[in-house]
Amino acid sequence: YPELYPARVTLQTTDGRVFEHMVRTPKGDPQWDLTAEELDERFRTLAGRVFDDERLNQIVECVQGLENLSDAAQLMSLCVR
Repeated sequence: YPELYPARVTLQTTDGRVFEHMVRTPKGDPQWDLTAEELDERFRTLAGRVFDDERLNQIVECVQGLENLSDAAQLMSLCVR
């Protein structure tokens, strides 16, 4: 830290076995970017708790066309419940 943000997960089963995994840089960190598909999946997983599929699709479409958006209010209005 701050160059690396290591993450470690340790699981202990009910029979006492221990499983551990550590990464020096978690997925999504600038040094280990998400692919476009992974980013889309992560967005839909998290935002899907708040918005329905139709709204998610509208937000994704708006973001994908961001360079042609004349007013950010359009995107902001989609991001409000």
